[in-house]
Amino acid sequence: MGMRKYSTNNMNRTEQNKYWNVLCDLQGNIEDIENERTRLLENIKYPSSLFRFRSVSNNSLMALQNNELYFSSADYYDDPFDTYLRMDIGHLENDIKALKQNIEFVVEKVKESFPNFTITENDIVNLCKSSTNKSDVINQVQQLRSVFQRYIYSICFCEEFQNEVLWLKYAENHTGFVLEYTLNKSILKDIWESKLHANILPIYYSNKKYDAYHYAIYYLTLNMVRGNPEIYDKLQWMYPIGWENTKMSIIKKSCHKYDKEWRIVPLYVLNQREFISWKPKSVTIGLRTPNYKKQLIISAAKLAGIPEYYEMYIDNNDNFKRRKINV
Repeated sequence: MGMRKYSTNNMNRTEQNKYWNVLCDLQGNIEDIENERTRLLENIKYPSSLFRFRSVSNNSLMALQNNELYFSSADYYDDPFDTYLRMDIGHLENDIKALKQNIEFVVEKVKESFPNFTITENDIVNLCKSSTNKSDVINQVQQLRSVFQRYIYSICFCEEFQNEVLWLKYAENHTGFVLEYTLNKSILKDIWESKLHANILPIYYSNKKYDAYHYAIYYLTLNMVRGNPEIYDKLQWMYPIGWENTKMSIIKKSCHKYDKEWRIVPLYVLNQREFISWKPKSVTIGLRTPNYKKQLIISAAKLAGIPEYYEMYIDNNDNFKRRKINV
């Protein structure tokens, strides 16, 4: 994997669109996953550092002290459309109607979604003995949305430490702290080669919805054939699950673009909440952080071996900046 650019400049719109289009073009073949990942990362311009905003709590101080970053599921995030399964209901309604009328059509639809899977008409007949009622299937899709938000995990960062919105939202009204993480080729490699198989990716902001139709059909199909282990086991590996998880995790509405967010996103669904170890380069104390919280942050950071300490302030020109402090 070749070295990519590391920059303090965020990606422009053209670069963001190219990155998203490459991600959407990936096939998800297990045997080619390394090459696909390389292709994706070559279309990302990485910042030299990423920043994580934190409030002061027992959990955040313990994670700071131990150099641990915990993954969170999307149902804990403040945006109800975060990691949201979108699909064209009209498209689904048409397919349900055809599914009830034409077995050959169903065979073709399954082959379309799972091109490497050999499936017979008898398999489909058995599959269709499950509910093909339109309202039932649509209800299942609605339920899938909450399931995905509970089981797809990520870790959130920002490109800049001055982001005032994030100081308000995630650092408890400027009374928390920000951790700075140096980003380089070695870090990307370590996170990918861990058991999590995760990537560090920028959020793609767009008001154009990503239609995860085939992904939803895939999971509905899995549920329908759950009683047939042979078919179920085959189907589990016949769709690019990871890239679909990734796409749903990193596309957000344009109104959030000022967050300049990046995420660590595992390629596959996690069975439980996990963490990674990553030592920060620096810690920055909030503008309004009271002294007792400041001392708690500094004590935990010293135990973690963090070398650099800063505090936020407003300069004489009314700029929101940080300055180094001795501890």
